[in-house]
Amino acid sequence: MNCLIKITIRFLLTVLIPALIPLKITAAEKAAVIYEEYIYDLCPYTYILEDSSSKIELEYILSNRSNEKFILNKSQEIHHDHTYSSFWYRFSVRNINKEDKPMVLVFKNPTIGRLQVFIKRTNLLIETSQTGISLPFYTRSIENKDFCYNINLPANQIVTFFCKIEPMGDALNTPILLFEDKYFYNTSVNESLIHGFFYGLLVLTVLVSIVLIFGFSSISEKMNVFLIGVLVVFILWNFNLDGLAFQYIWPYTPWLSNFCTYGLPLIGVGFLSLLSNEFFEKINRIKIILVFKIIFILIIIAFITYSLIYPQKPFYTHLISIIIGSATLVFTFISSYIQLKKDNRFIRYLIIAFIIIISWLIITILKAFSNTFNHEFYFITFKLFLGSQAIVLTIAVFTKLKHQFSQSYQKAIAQQNEIVELKTLEIEKKNRQIILINNELTQKNEQILKKNQELKYKNYLMFEDIKYAQKIQNAFLPDNSSIGMFQSEVFSFYKPKQMLSGDFYWINEIKHHLIAATFDCTGHGIQGALLSILGHDLLNTIIIERNTIQPKEILTQLHFEFHSILKYGDINENFIEGMDIGIVVIDTRTRSLSFAGARIPALIFSKGTMFECKPENFSIGNTLRKKSKEFSEQYFELAKDDMIYMYTDGFANQFNPNYIKFKNNNIKMLLSEISSLSTLMQKEELEKRFNEWKGDAEQTDEVLVIGIKM
Repeated sequence: MNCLIKITIRFLLTVLIPALIPLKITAAEKAAVIYEEYIYDLCPYTYILEDSSSKIELEYILSNRSNEKFILNKSQEIHHDHTYSSFWYRFSVRNINKEDKPMVLVFKNPTIGRLQVFIKRTNLLIETSQTGISLPFYTRSIENKDFCYNINLPANQIVTFFCKIEPMGDALNTPILLFEDKYFYNTSVNESLIHGFFYGLLVLTVLVSIVLIFGFSSISEKMNVFLIGVLVVFILWNFNLDGLAFQYIWPYTPWLSNFCTYGLPLIGVGFLSLLSNEFFEKINRIKIILVFKIIFILIIIAFITYSLIYPQKPFYTHLISIIIGSATLVFTFISSYIQLKKDNRFIRYLIIAFIIIISWLIITILKAFSNTFNHEFYFITFKLFLGSQAIVLTIAVFTKLKHQFSQSYQKAIAQQNEIVELKTLEIEKKNRQIILINNELTQKNEQILKKNQELKYKNYLMFEDIKYAQKIQNAFLPDNSSIGMFQSEVFSFYKPKQMLSGDFYWINEIKHHLIAATFDCTGHGIQGALLSILGHDLLNTIIIERNTIQPKEILTQLHFEFHSILKYGDINENFIEGMDIGIVVIDTRTRSLSFAGARIPALIFSKGTMFECKPENFSIGNTLRKKSKEFSEQYFELAKDDMIYMYTDGFANQFNPNYIKFKNNNIKMLLSEISSLSTLMQKEELEKRFNEWKGDAEQTDEVLVIGIKM
C-alpha cells in the first residue's frame, strides 16, 4: 500500500503536474539557439537558484513561482565557493533546424558531488537518474569522466533543462556545454588519445629521468624512494582530478575518489618533506630544524587521518593544505639558500622542480577558494606544472653532458652555415630567373592590352553593323500608317529579346481579304533575323506575286520553298531550322475567317466566348517532315467587335524573378480580360502585364502578339 502511494505521488510530481502547469518562459529569458555549430556554451544562458536548505522540490521549480528567484549567471563559468547548499540550474535550448537534432549535454567537471537532470519538452518531463562523484560510476548515463547525457532536440521547439547540483561542501567551477552527438564522440575519442599520450609520455619521462639520476649522481636509496613517491602521488592526483581514476581504477568506491582529491596533496607534501630531509645535508645538522620537520610530518599524518575520517568536510582540508603548503614552501627556500652555497648545479635544478610542485599545489588551493582561474585554464596549467617538474629533473642530468653537446652543436652550426651559403646562392639564382620571367610577363601583358584594344574596336564595328541590320529588319515590318488603312483595327505588341529578332509579323489587304501572319523563326539574333527576312520575302512572293490567298495553300508553298532554298536532304540532312507560323485570311465583305497554322494558334473572342483554332504540330521547313505537306484549314464566321489574336511562345515562356513561367493558360485568361478594350488600350495592358511579370529577370525569348478587331 505504501509503495502504491509513493508511486502515485511520484507520478503527480514528475508527469501530471508539469503537464497541467505549462512552463512559462518570459520574453526576456535567454535561450541558446541551435543551428549548424558543433558545440555550444550554455553558461551564459543558465539561471541559478540556491537552495540553502536543500529542501526545494521539483514541483516548486517547475511552477511559475520560482521564476523570479532564478538569477542569470553572468560569469564565464558557473562558480560556487565551498558550500553545502544545493543549486538548481535552469537553461533553455531552441532548435531552429527543420529536423530533430541529436545532442550531448556535458557538465565539464568530474568532481560534482551529486547531479540530477530533468528535461521539460512541451508537456513531457524526462527525469534522469541521480549521479555524481559520491555515487558509483555505473549511475552515469554515458561512460565518460565528465557527466554527459544524450539529448534529442525536436525541430523548431524549445527544450528546458532543470539540474539539481549538490557540491557537498566542495568548491565548483562547472562549464556546461552542448555538443552535436557525432562531434562529441569524436572529441571523446580524441581526448582519450590525448590523455593516454600525455600520461604515457609523462610516466616514461619520469622513469627516464629517475634512471638518469641514478646513473650520474650519488643519491641515496631513501632519496630515490621519496622522489618516486612525490612524482607518483602528484601524477595520481592529476589522474584523479581528471576523473579518469574514478572511471578506470575504482568506479565502485566513490569515497576513495573523494579521499584522493583532498588527501593526496597532503601525502605529496609529506613526501616533499621527507625528500628535503634527505636532500639537504647541512640542514640535517641543525637540531631546531630537525625538530621542526618531525613536528611538521606528524601534523601532515594527523590531517591525512582527518581527511579519511571526515571526507565530507573539504573546506577544512583545503585550509590545512594551504597552511602546510605555505610552510613547506618557506622551508624549501631556506634549505635552498643554505645548500646552494656549494654551487651544485644538479641541486639547483632539483630545487626548481620542488618549487614548481609547491606552486602547483598553491594554485590548486587558490582555485578551490576563489574564481581566479577558469576550469580550462586550471587543468592546462595543472598539466604544464606536472610536465615541467619532470622536464626539470631531466635537465639536471643532462647538464653533465653539456660540454659534449656543445661541441656537437658547434659542428652542426658550421654545417648549417655551409648549407645556408649554398641556399643563398640558389636563391640569388632563382631571383635572377624571376626577374627574367617578370620581364617576359610585362611584354605579354602589353601584347594582351593591344589585343584587347583591337577586340574593342572589332566589337564596336560589329555593334554598328547589327544596329544597321536592325533598321533593315524593322523596315520589313508593317508601319502604323499602313496598318491604319485597313478596314479592321489592328495592333501588335512586339518586343525583341536582342537587337535582331526571329519573330515578325506580316499584314496586308488584297481584294477585300485581310491577311495577317505571325512568325517565330528558329533562334535569336542574327540567325533568327536571317530566317525572318527569308520568310518575309517568300510570303510576298506567294501572296502578292502568285495571288495565293488560301491559308493552307500559303503554308504548303512556304514549306516547299524553305526546303528548296535551304537545300534540305543533301548537305543539310539534319538541318532542323525553320519557323512557326499562324496565318488568318478574313473576307471583309462576308466576315468569314479561314486559318492555317504551324505551331502557332489563333484565338477568337466572340460575344464573351473564346474559340481556339489549333495549328499543326510541326514547323515550316523542318527536315523531320516531308518536303511536300498538306495543311488543314479551319473556318469561322465573325461578327462585329470580335477579336482575333495570334502570338508566339515568348510571352508564355517568360520567367519571373522566382523562375516561374507565365504559361499559355495565363495568356488566354489575359486576352479574355482585355478583349473588350480598344486596340490601343489592349497593347498598353499587354506591355504593362509583361513588364510586371518579368520584373528584374532576363527576357527569355522574343515576344509577339497581334490582335485584329472586326
